[in-house]
This record gives sequence, C-alpha cells and structure tokens, in this order.
Amino acid sequence: MTTGPSRSGVSERVTVVRPDPLPRLEPTFERLVHLAELGPDWDSYGGAPPTAIAIARAGLLILTVARRFCASSRAPIEPFAVMPIADGGVQLEWRGATEDLELDIGPDGVIGYLLIDRRQDERRFEEGEGLSSSEALELVKRVLH
Repeated sequence: MTTGPSRSGVSERVTVVRPDPLPRLEPTFERLVHLAELGPDWDSYGGAPPTAIAIARAGLLILTVARRFCASSRAPIEPFAVMPIADGGVQLEWRGATEDLELDIGPDGVIGYLLIDRRQDERRFEEGEGLSSSEALELVKRVLH
C-alpha cells in the first residue's frame, strides 16, 4: 500500500504484515502426518486408520481457521487436540475461555460436533451432525472469540 507524501514531502511505502499462522501450525500438521501413517488396529481394538478424506478435510479446516482467525482470536488458533477416531475419522478439539468444541470428521468427511458451554455452574452440551465447512468454522469462531 502506498501513501501520499509525508511531512518531508517524500512518498512513503507502508506494508501491512499479517502474522503468518503456518509456523504455529507445524506441530499440528506433523500430528496429521502421524495419523496418516497409522495402520489397522492402531488402538489394539480394531480401530481403522484415518482415511485420506478425513485427514485432508481436517487439514483444510485447521488451515482455514488459522488464516481467518489468527489476528482476531483471543484463544490459540491451533487445535488443543488432534486425534484419530476408531471408525477412520479425525477429531479436532478447540478450547476457548467459556466453551469447548470437538469436531469429529468422519471417514467420509462428514463433520459432526459437540459444543460444551462452561459459562454456567452446570455445563451445557449441544451436538449435531452433517455440518458444512462454513458451519464448522462458525462454531470454531464462537469458541475462539
């Protein structure tokens, strides 16, 4: 972005730099690579390894969260936890100041969620299945802000 002349009469160039969230996400993506390397029966109870679809959808969701909310979030943008699900899916968990969110990405890429509201003395739970990516992002935004 270029501005007009300064008080000295010389044009100045101002560059606005947004923080790059990718270095912060390196351990998270290393975890996804580890999940992709799991074999059958990874949990010794017959667990299926995460599918390529689940891992790809999880990675895209994590990256989108980072790029959209890095500058505005009060909470860490990287998931608190990234773990395999025995059906071949991937679970992502974010923790905010008053709410926690678990996104379960099924082996077919379908997103389900559990939202835990800790604002009251008694925790409240909300869950659903078949979220679009934009609906999932809205839930993450709610927890991070």
